[in-house]
Amino acid sequence: MTKNGGILAWIDAEELFATLVEYDEGEFFSECTCNPIEHTCMHSIAVIIEFIVHLKKKIDLPLAESNDQRFFLL
Repeated sequence: MTKNGGILAWIDAEELFATLVEYDEGEFFSECTCNPIEHTCMHSIAVIIEFIVHLKKKIDLPLAESNDQRFFLL
């Protein structure tokens, strides 16, 4: 998690991607190092699904440090 409530994750797919998903005023916004053509890539959708799974299982997500490498990649 980020300080402002976003979800920051590594996605290990065909290669390793850094992904950030944020929700504001009823809309999702995402960034991914896969450089998606559209605004939301499949990696961002996977982050949302995994977040929902964690919520259902009541698993706390750690707060990302401000110097987290994923921030710099995005």
